[in-house]
Amino acid sequence: ASNVLFFTFIHPDTMEVPLSYQKLAATRGTGAPGSVPANTVIMFAIGGYAYSLKPNPWHWLTSREAAEKMAEKVATWPALYGCDGIDLDLEEGAGSNKVAGPNMVHFVRKLKELAPGIIVSQPTYGYPQVQAEIDVINASWDDQGNSKGVADSIGMMVYEGTQTLQYVKNYVSGADQWGGYGFPVECRAPTNTILLGCKGATSSSAISTLADAAIKNDYRGIMVWYASVKNGFDYAPGWDASTANDAISGYVAAMDKFRQVTGDSKPSKPSAPAPGPPRPKPSLPAPAPPRPTVKPAPLPEPVVAETEPQPSPTPAAPSIPRPSSGHPQWPSKVGEDFLSFY
Repeated sequence: ASNVLFFTFIHPDTMEVPLSYQKLAATRGTGAPGSVPANTVIMFAIGGYAYSLKPNPWHWLTSREAAEKMAEKVATWPALYGCDGIDLDLEEGAGSNKVAGPNMVHFVRKLKELAPGIIVSQPTYGYPQVQAEIDVINASWDDQGNSKGVADSIGMMVYEGTQTLQYVKNYVSGADQWGGYGFPVECRAPTNTILLGCKGATSSSAISTLADAAIKNDYRGIMVWYASVKNGFDYAPGWDASTANDAISGYVAAMDKFRQVTGDSKPSKPSAPAPGPPRPKPSLPAPAPPRPTVKPAPLPEPVVAETEPQPSPTPAAPSIPRPSSGHPQWPSKVGEDFLSFY
């Protein structure tokens, strides 16, 4: 029921990609049970609420030089770790530092210079109140809706029911608010950059309303916070899409609506591997082999998307149809899940 997955969260102090991210991303397109379907966009989310309170500030947002140096590192992530983009979840705390926003813009511009086509998503509250988020959004579009080559989308962090719809105007018509004078958002972001926020355990009726609004108004899609990985870190069970059956059915139905509009086909379920040829039977009973003195190592288990990935040899990168940029394209209609695993 999703065509974009956000892996949460990369620690902004180390900016190291966890092994679990690497292993799960490497399953994309393999067809193995629990693997990420081919052409699913994978986003690595940086920061989050807790990691914006501490560390504060993010060390690589204290100067343009540090920001551009970090961009050089992040530009290698798609090739090394299989992601297609990043989510800049810089919130209250580090996001309120007056130099964080301008340096984040330097970071993104350098990143896109080094890795053309990488997707950058900027989340924000319904009312613009974190200065760094505002700075990135204002640097991304002008007051005519033209892209300035920074962020590609705006994720609305309003999750209860359908309340997110009340706040879209703050971004698609930011330049028109308060009579066109003094509102924090000075641009007019195109409607097809807006991701409607939705609580993981939202009712199927509310999900349907959001899906209909996305289609009618050409919003980018629905951003779900959140779905936990089985046996992984669970922020709040009452929010978790993975254990809410009504929500699950709602998201499946919403994705079906999006596919009817976009013409995308539903990914096929991975099939069980075909059985190998039967072993030839010897004409005479073979003597029993001696017991080994060391117990053989067990075969590695396949990586399953809903569980914490288990150690196994790193598979070869899957062959995924990609445009000339080298990355799967941002879908025209998005059904997103934030995957929490720790």
